[in-house]
Amino acid sequence: MSALTRPISLEPNSLYDPAWAFEPKTRNKSSRNEADASPSQRSALRKSADKAPRGRVLVVDDEAPVRLILRKQLERAGHRVHEAENGDVALGLLSTESVDLVITDILMPEKDGLETIMALRTQHPKIKIIAISAPTNQLYLQTAISLGAHAAFPKPFGLAEIERTVEQLLESGGESK
Repeated sequence: MSALTRPISLEPNSLYDPAWAFEPKTRNKSSRNEADASPSQRSALRKSADKAPRGRVLVVDDEAPVRLILRKQLERAGHRVHEAENGDVALGLLSTESVDLVITDILMPEKDGLETIMALRTQHPKIKIIAISAPTNQLYLQTAISLGAHAAFPKPFGLAEIERTVEQLLESGGESK
């Protein structure tokens, strides 16, 4: 199979792979749409919808597939997730929405991740931050940590590792880096 047609897994141990964005869209049989669910699945969906979210997360990345895969993974883990395509949009969203943690890419148009981290540290100092970027941008990831990010991951990243880090930061209150 070519890289553009192979099935992409959103399981916790899979790695982010932007190639899935080019695959034809098919309906997932395990859809979370209540109308398509069996009576027992509908009951489970209602119960999970009634639970308060475990955390409120904002994913900031100019690549829609990255935002989508992180949103799906974090929603499965019980978090409420917002998305923004750059730092300006993220900071605007934070004027109306409250979040516990931000996952931000570093290289983006408008306001990049480093500028976003600096603004978050001044305007929203209690928000935990995870930086993500291409593996060739190690210096940017180190800079993100020095500016106040609590963790940094090169792309492609392990979804399970991101989820674990989100859980640890939310549980610890983000006090340790």
